Amino acid sequence: MKNIKIIKKAFNDGYLLQKLNPELAVRVAKAFDDPSHVYAKGFISGAIEYITEKGLAQDVSIDIAKNKEIIKSIKRSI
Repeated sequence: MKNIKIIKKAFNDGYLLQKLNPELAVRVAKAFDDPSHVYAKGFISGAIEYITEKGLAQDVSIDIAKNKEIIKSIKRSI
C-alpha cells in the first residue's frame, strides 16, 4: 500500500515538473541512481504521460527528423 502512495506522488511530481519546467524534469530523471526505484519509476512515468498527452513526443520526433535532414544536406554540400 505504501508503494502505491509513493508511485502516485512521484507520478504527479513528474507530470507537474514536466509541465512547468521540462529541462529540470529531464535533469531530475537523469539524476536517479536507480531508475527501477519506486519513486523514479513514478516520476518518469508522470513526465512521459505529460509528453504523450500534449503530443510533444511527435514534435520532438519531427524536430529530430528535420535535424537529420539538415545534417545530410550539409554533408552533401561539403
